[in-house]
Amino acid sequence: MSPVLSEVLRSGFMISSSLRRRSHLVQSFSVVFLYWFYAAQLRKENAMIRSSIGATAERCVSVEAENSVLAAQMMELTHRLGSLNEILSCIGSVSAAAVGGGGGGCMFPSEEFQVGDGAPWNSVGLSHHPIMAEMFDH
Repeated sequence: MSPVLSEVLRSGFMISSSLRRRSHLVQSFSVVFLYWFYAAQLRKENAMIRSSIGATAERCVSVEAENSVLAAQMMELTHRLGSLNEILSCIGSVSAAAVGGGGGGCMFPSEEFQVGDGAPWNSVGLSHHPIMAEMFDH
């Protein structure tokens, strides 16, 4: 049996001031311990959250850098695709001019855009296939 309970029973349920003080002291220590324990638990959770935020921030910086590289590559590929489409357009106008006998709107002479046997490039099938670029991981 606890000393506090035995003293209460001995005193005939008359609680003396010293017993009240001890009881209050025990309750105060209990409250302090619970607050300390709760504060320690909160510190641990805060440390875990800080760590998680740090990892997320690092990942965010990494994704932003990768996004910047991809945006630059997209601009370069868009420019290349535009240039290739201009070339294909010129090839098409040269082929049409060679077949129709009229002057195409291209600045290149039609002889430069013929396959070895003299057939124009669109007969090879280049004008019907989109130009695709592959992305490589660096």
